[in-house]
Amino acid sequence: MVKKELLEVGQIVWLETTNRFGCDVRNEAEPEKMIVLEANKTSAYIWHNDKSKARFKVNQKTHVVKYSIPDGRLYRLWLSKENYERNVAYEIEMKELLAQAREKINNMSLDALRTFVTA
Repeated sequence: MVKKELLEVGQIVWLETTNRFGCDVRNEAEPEKMIVLEANKTSAYIWHNDKSKARFKVNQKTHVVKYSIPDGRLYRLWLSKENYERNVAYEIEMKELLAQAREKINNMSLDALRTFVTA
């Protein structure tokens, strides 16, 4: 497992909603800019500003995010907006290339498919 960077108080992070009630909602909206309000070695708490009592809890070891009230959503934490944008571009390219690969494989003859698999 990759060791995650510890969040520090005052640090700006980005929170992406990836799943809402079982539906994939990645790339439907931009990630939300958040600020780290509290942090220790095991947990960090993030929110839009420092005035609200509601907040998201982040596990410092895994960067798994949980909202204080269960809301049927899954979240992904990004340390910078550039990392988020790079990942979105990667996921889009991967999806397109996999679709092209499926199309080519579905149209291959049995002999060509055997050659492809054994190569």
